Amino acid sequence: MITVLAIIIALIITVFLTIKQFIYFVLIIFMIYIVYKMVHECLNNKKYHIRSMFSKRKETTQIDLNLSYLNQIDSYKKIIVENNNIILIIQSGIYFIKITDYSGIITGNQNDLYLIKKDEKGKQMIKNVLINYNKEFIKYQNIIEKQINKYLITKNGCNFNVKYPKDIVILKTGVLYFNIKFLNQNKIYDEQEIDKIYNLLKQM
Repeated sequence: MITVLAIIIALIITVFLTIKQFIYFVLIIFMIYIVYKMVHECLNNKKYHIRSMFSKRKETTQIDLNLSYLNQIDSYKKIIVENNNIILIIQSGIYFIKITDYSGIITGNQNDLYLIKKDEKGKQMIKNVLINYNKEFIKYQNIIEKQINKYLITKNGCNFNVKYPKDIVILKTGVLYFNIKFLNQNKIYDEQEIDKIYNLLKQM
């Protein structure tokens, strides 16, 4: 029945429309059909769920980026994350790693409350994380009587021109992985010792 009806409609259209008009008509019907199929597929495909079209993509933080690098080191390890600090316990030692979002050219003094940041946007004052560095570090050092290596990480491309304590290693995000991987050739702790240190620090 539907087929007969379609034939009749086609005959009527052929009679009352010119060839050029008929071609345009067919093309319009075909485009409408294609759009319908696309919308139908999108609504039934989870990858194109309407809600996902309006959801914001989660921005990768400096913490996330550095953790992804550290997790690539092929060695037994334990990691504690607290605020902007990463405590890495691995066979070569214990590392207290302060993560910052410093970028551009940073100048000032380790005792200044604020540092000066200069980039393409101009100059601005930013908080000096070195002020409270030892205060955050010491609470871990007080728990275990073992050497803890001090690190401060900036964004790649940052020029950190600030006088800082010589016992703090200043590195860029991309360099941290290679530094730890190189140092990890020296074995200080085995897996049991790493777990013991981790459990002690985790209780804080």
